[in-house]
Amino acid sequence: MKVSSKSGPGNRTIYLSVDNNVNTTERSGSFTIVSELNSSLYKTVNVKQDPYVFNTDSESFSYTAINPKEDHISVRSSGNWLIKDVPYWISMSSMSGTGQEGGKTTDVTLTPSDNLSESSRSAVFYVVSADNSSLTKRISVQQSAFVFYVSTSSISFAASKTSAVDVRVDCTGEWTAKSNNSWISVQKKDDKTLSISVSNNTSSERKGTVTVTSTLNNKSLTINIVQSKK
Repeated sequence: MKVSSKSGPGNRTIYLSVDNNVNTTERSGSFTIVSELNSSLYKTVNVKQDPYVFNTDSESFSYTAINPKEDHISVRSSGNWLIKDVPYWISMSSMSGTGQEGGKTTDVTLTPSDNLSESSRSAVFYVVSADNSSLTKRISVQQSAFVFYVSTSSISFAASKTSAVDVRVDCTGEWTAKSNNSWISVQKKDDKTLSISVSNNTSSERKGTVTVTSTLNNKSLTINIVQSKK
């Protein structure tokens, strides 16, 4: 607390000022004005200051690898704030903002990008008070990995009278399949099943491949095909 005068003659006005309270607890104090002629005559002034408002509640969000939803965080603060350490794969509608006495609430939108990697990812970032860096709001984010898998990497067929073989394909997005030889046929039966068949072999052992490709990240998996000789 600061007063404009600490002494003076007769009647006068004393002005009181206080520093900003950047702590989240209320604070109080007092000062006393005493007559210099009679110390038993005095006036006590009690002062109370409101706490600084800042919401420090942590939040956590989880996202799918593809087409993740947006999320929102609410920042409530008496003063200015900023966001630090945001990962490259998260876009924020605001990176800073202002507050007001008693606390102003600002809605901030989080927009993650697609994760085309076959590894999950996670990060922690913070909303920080510009007036008191010890006041922080912790935000945790995590995103699932892109899934791309085939149930086998090799298939062996007899020379003739062979049945088609179904291969399971797990892929977060769309996928395609093609063979490198005309004697190998591929058919996409549904989103998770690839049917592979071969024509009768009238000669020596032969080999080929079927390539399964993810359309979103252009990664490929190879299935080796071997057919016995006649």
